[in-house]
Amino acid sequence: MKLSQVTLPASDLATSIAFYEKLGFVLIVKDGDYARLENPQRLQKS
Repeated sequence: MKLSQVTLPASDLATSIAFYEKLGFVLIVKDGDYARLENPQRLQKS
């Protein structure tokens, strides 16, 4: 099983999104105080 998404709390959403994007995660949902990022390894084709 591969990890695809994890929910984490954040006090500064914009900074958190930028951090995870630098790690390669892909922002797939941003709505107010909620964001969902997808694991880049999950996107790779085998």
